[in-house]
Amino acid sequence: MHPNRTCLLAKAEVVHDFFPLMRVYKEGQIERLAGEVFVPPESDPETGVQIKDVQIDPEINLSARLYLPKNVDPVQKIPLFVYFHGGGFVIESAFSPTYHKYLSLVAAEAKVAIVSVNYRLAPEYPLPITYEDSWLALKWVTSHANGDGREPWLKDNADFNRVYLGGDCAGGNIAHHIAIRSGWKSWMDPIDGEGEIVGAKDFVEKLWLFANPNSSGLDDPLINPEKDPKLSSLGCDKVVVYVTGRDSLRFRGFYYKEVLEKSGWRGTVEVVEVKDEEHVFHLSAIEADNAMGMMKKLISFLNQVYKDGRIVRLMGEGFVPPESDPETGVQIKDVEIDPQINLSARLYLPKNVQKIPLFVYFHGGGFVIESASSPSYHKHISKVAAEAKVVIVSVNYRLAPEYLLPIAYEDSWLSLKWVASHIANGDGHEPWLKDHADFNRVYLGGDSAGGNIAHHIAIRIGLEKLDGVKLEGIFLACPFFWGKDPIDGEGENLGSKDVIEKLWFLGCDKVLVYVAGKDTLRFRGFYYKEVLEKSGWPGTVEIVELSAMAEIVHDLFPLIRVYKDGRIERLMGEGFVPPESDPETGVQIKDIEIDPQINLSARLYLPKNIDPVQKIPLFVYFHGGAFLLAMAEIVHDFFPLMRVYKDGRIERLAGEGFVPPESDPETGVQIKDVHIDPQINLSARLYLPKNVDPVQKIPLFVYFHGGGFVIESAFSPTYHKYLSVVAAEAKVVIVSVNYRLAPEYPLPIAYEDSWLALKWVTSHANGDSHEPWLKDNADFNRVYLGGDSAGGNIAHHIGIRLGLEKLEGVKIDGIFLACPFFWGKDPIDGEGENLLAKDFVEDLVLSGNPNSTGLDPIDGEGENLGAKDLFEKLWLFVNPNSSGLDDPLINPEKDPKLSGLGCEKVVVYVAGKDPLRFRGFYYKEVLEKSGWPGTVEIVEVKDKGHVFHLFVPETEEAMAMLKKMVSSLNQS
Repeated sequence: MHPNRTCLLAKAEVVHDFFPLMRVYKEGQIERLAGEVFVPPESDPETGVQIKDVQIDPEINLSARLYLPKNVDPVQKIPLFVYFHGGGFVIESAFSPTYHKYLSLVAAEAKVAIVSVNYRLAPEYPLPITYEDSWLALKWVTSHANGDGREPWLKDNADFNRVYLGGDCAGGNIAHHIAIRSGWKSWMDPIDGEGEIVGAKDFVEKLWLFANPNSSGLDDPLINPEKDPKLSSLGCDKVVVYVTGRDSLRFRGFYYKEVLEKSGWRGTVEVVEVKDEEHVFHLSAIEADNAMGMMKKLISFLNQVYKDGRIVRLMGEGFVPPESDPETGVQIKDVEIDPQINLSARLYLPKNVQKIPLFVYFHGGGFVIESASSPSYHKHISKVAAEAKVVIVSVNYRLAPEYLLPIAYEDSWLSLKWVASHIANGDGHEPWLKDHADFNRVYLGGDSAGGNIAHHIAIRIGLEKLDGVKLEGIFLACPFFWGKDPIDGEGENLGSKDVIEKLWFLGCDKVLVYVAGKDTLRFRGFYYKEVLEKSGWPGTVEIVELSAMAEIVHDLFPLIRVYKDGRIERLMGEGFVPPESDPETGVQIKDIEIDPQINLSARLYLPKNIDPVQKIPLFVYFHGGAFLLAMAEIVHDFFPLMRVYKDGRIERLAGEGFVPPESDPETGVQIKDVHIDPQINLSARLYLPKNVDPVQKIPLFVYFHGGGFVIESAFSPTYHKYLSVVAAEAKVVIVSVNYRLAPEYPLPIAYEDSWLALKWVTSHANGDSHEPWLKDNADFNRVYLGGDSAGGNIAHHIGIRLGLEKLEGVKIDGIFLACPFFWGKDPIDGEGENLLAKDFVEDLVLSGNPNSTGLDPIDGEGENLGAKDLFEKLWLFVNPNSSGLDDPLINPEKDPKLSGLGCEKVVVYVAGKDPLRFRGFYYKEVLEKSGWPGTVEIVEVKDKGHVFHLFVPETEEAMAMLKKMVSSLNQS
């Protein structure tokens, strides 16, 4: 929240205080204290779960987030889980980090498709609107059962004979009532145990009547199932209720079971109590033992009644992309061996090599779990490749029980034959194998079931041979062997069986077997050596027990272990949490470097609503861990925009807030979000002013937000507030485009997204599209483009493209650019030596936080770090394939198409303290010299910084800027 707004709210009178959920102020403002953060619907790289948002009913802004686990067999459909989030009917959303993380994990572990409903919240939309939204959502979901619905994830993957409803807190209430509707005790009087919870009834009653002002009270069937005459019609066969020992609602959970059983309902209900936990603890502490126990129970519940052979893998499902390892320099990629049977492998190539040994590895997992791309094997094998200097092929064979043995053995043999096809003059075309693998030094290896496979592949090599390949040895780690009769150490001493058939054909000269002292299979490892030596095989076999290999010289369990070979294993404290502000408490959090030379840093915490006059105490804290734990390294620092860490993490320092698309009660502007292209997650926020005459259509303003191409969104508080005011004052329809950001999506993707968005907008001019706010209200003969900073750059280039490609039925009247982001290789008048990056960064910080005292340069910056260096660094970061600062995309002077700008008028705003201001004046100059026939006007605002109008919209200068925009947007 903006500091000025926070200060105003602090002084305002609170009429409804539901801390820690929300507050309502006398003048009608609503301040939600939690659940406001938005997480984009990006697929989860660890679990492979695909995620996207869908609109169910755009007219009422009803939407949902969908989750689809990876590798779903289109023939074998999976259960469907419809989930309703909690939050007391007044906070949270289907898009918050809490539910995004939790439901992604549920989808991955339980192998279910999930629809997380984003119903409208009270008090703006009082109950029963939430129930109606949820019912409409369920009807939309089930419309896919008979083929009417068009969402492919549901049509192609969901089994509508196995549908479950779920929810937590208020969402649990909703799930119950939706189940009642599908099939078709009183807070006034405390039940056993409630009397001792002081104040609970008053709080619940107050919240209930606030969310549902037309309710009869706490004996309304919507809050008290005991009073519901339809209770026995609950439309399912089984209910599982979780309650927690420290939750004041726990007694209602037990009582719900009691009244449900007495109602005549024919199903079964189970209550599970988790002692010593708080309300919905499983969302805030997902990794805790109790939360994981609850997760397993949920997975069991979602799958326990099936007799169709569906499989739930409880581990080994994680996926790591095949990205090169920045620490070791090992290159990594995935290859398809046989796409017809989905047989593939992950390849590892160490840096700076010629011809080196080849190591073919088979992962473990009992033949039923794990993969070559799981985090465990990715990390382990990357390290082996680096240390041993070998090319590695990690085979991703198919798993049982979907593909029963001997399929894993056949897949592994096919993989080895594919590998061998790369010998000199062979048919194979994989350059890492052709150019670097020495086929006279080939090794096989594997652990557990993979050790079993490696052994049998070596047997087959001894029998069938592979021309041009010399198998030097096999490495077996805790191999998975067993027998009908126990051997020494396994139980009764019944002697050994006959020597394994064909064992003496083992096709290598040496075998190395590792066994672990606590592994049940260790005796089979020793026995394998014994029978191999007796078989007549002429090679040598060595067995190593783990305790001999990995001797611990310092064991500080549970903190750390140091091994004789120098390895350090930290057993805890290795997790990293980005310094994101806490949405629940409002505490701001950031990381700072104290001395980069020695990697000395700190995390800072600042509570909200600090009075700048009344300073607060300072607490310097030193973490525990016996001096053994460490932090992460920054590789790109674009403070105050973003940071990129060595491990690939991206930390955006601004522009991450999300404001729901709720109509503005002050201006009456209606607001909603639309999906333009769900496949690439391209969307927009639409604004429609009140009292639009359907006969007299109004101008259309397409806006592109700023943020250096790396931060901000169309949904952030900054743009939501600003464009609401523009729509109200100028009486225009606004489409605010939410293009994809760098570095995940480097330029020119932002330009392509913006062009696609404009084409979608203008498709309503000829009636091809169906968004009513555009079809019914927008005058396509009065279209304007606009943007600030990077968004101004985008608006200009979209204008250039319009001059070249045209869009039928559309007239672009003008473009409005605020502090546009242009630059060039050579300095222009005004830029010179004195234009400093520090001034620009400090100005941004002060604009966003007027109470800041400013910045001090760090070592190396001094007073002379130029703005040019900063902008060039940022430009090449967002557009790595650019030719530099004379690229026409950043320097309009170098654009041969400049005279074709597709509009008649341009208005450019520049700010007197913005280093980009000189480029604004120069833009006017080169545009007028280009031969473009339109008019360009430039307006300078003295003593203001970059995009000041967004940070301090109430100032006189910002209001004047708004009036100028209103005038420009309404000229004939």
